[in-house]
Amino acid sequence: MATIFSTTGNFFRGDGKTPWDKIVLEKTERDPWIDLRGVEHSGVRGNKSMQAWKDCFMLMLKTVFPNNAAEMQKFYLTLIRHSPKISVRAFLQRFTTVAGYVVELPGVIHSRDATDTTKAVA
Repeated sequence: MATIFSTTGNFFRGDGKTPWDKIVLEKTERDPWIDLRGVEHSGVRGNKSMQAWKDCFMLMLKTVFPNNAAEMQKFYLTLIRHSPKISVRAFLQRFTTVAGYVVELPGVIHSRDATDTTKAVA
C-alpha cells in the first residue's frame, strides 16, 4: 500500500507535492488524527491502507474544490440544455461522462457539516 501513496505523490508536481505529503503525514502518522468529518481518534493510524489513501485523496481534492463541489456540479448538470450544434447521442454521451465524475468530487458528506442522515451525491 505504501507504493500507492508514493505513486500518487509522484503525480503531484511543484506546489501540489507539499500539500500531499503534509496530508499523508497528518492522516497516517500523527497522534491523534482527525478523520474527514472532524472526529478525533486517539493513537496513530499507522497503516497506509486503502481507506487511509481514500481519505488523503479526498482531503487533497478539498484543497482544490469547495466542500460542496459534488452538490454544485449536480445542480449545474440539471441546468444544461441540449445544443442544436451536436447530436442528441453525442450530448448524452458527454452528459453521462461528466455526471459519472460527480461522485468523485468532495461533497457535504466529506465535511464537518455532515450528520448521520447526510447522503452522498448519486
